[in-house]
Amino acid sequence: MTEDYLERLEVLIYQSPQEQGWQRSTWTRELLAQQLEYETGIRCHESHIGRLLHMLNIRWGRARPTCKASDNPHGKAIKTGKIKALQANLGDDEMMIYQDEVDIHLNPKIGPCWMQRGTQFNIATPGQNKKRYLFGGLNPVTGHIIWTESDRKNSDGFIIWLKELARRYRRYATIHVVPFFFFSRLVQD
Repeated sequence: MTEDYLERLEVLIYQSPQEQGWQRSTWTRELLAQQLEYETGIRCHESHIGRLLHMLNIRWGRARPTCKASDNPHGKAIKTGKIKALQANLGDDEMMIYQDEVDIHLNPKIGPCWMQRGTQFNIATPGQNKKRYLFGGLNPVTGHIIWTESDRKNSDGFIIWLKELARRYRRYATIHVVPFFFFSRLVQD
């Protein structure tokens, strides 16, 4: 192994395999070995690639999924600007509503806490957990909230909410439904 080989391996980890012409979205040891052989001419077994990654302090872990817009702050600003413009130029037969959904659990969420080694705290719960899901939307002009309840968080629950929205605002020809995320960004700006 050469120093250039190790440096290139470390650089590849931060690039997408698709940038190198592969169909996969993540690197495997086998794919790294193939890419490095193509670039350097040095053939290396995938198990050795694993040892090199360990030596470089590169671990195997789950990637965090993100929206493409969140990768690009400029992209968020463009979308937020379009939503502001839409809201400012709504016609008489149009309205905008910011939509979100929430899970409600009877049992409390138990997160990590400090405790002495060898002990574990007990937290009393009301028994069998019951879940409910709320679908809702905020009218930014009136402050009214339209919501529906569902026993499942699926498209059926969302469609029931859309029908309630259409019933309540039947005088509007067009209702723009925007993720609530953008409302919070508009308030911050």
